[in-house]
Amino acid sequence: MAATLAFPRGDAVALKAARARYGAVAPGSIRLKMIDGFIACPQADDMTAAFCPAPPAR
Repeated sequence: MAATLAFPRGDAVALKAARARYGAVAPGSIRLKMIDGFIACPQADDMTAAFCPAPPAR
């Protein structure tokens, strides 16, 4: 819920905090991948960003 509210506000800090909290309780979930998309594509609309690929890990 926090990520869904943070994304349209463009609140990157809250979005990353929500990702950290959600990742702690549901690692590997589809919802977590959607949050990663929100972080990776902050300028996209929500449906596009939800499926935006995260940058490759280094």
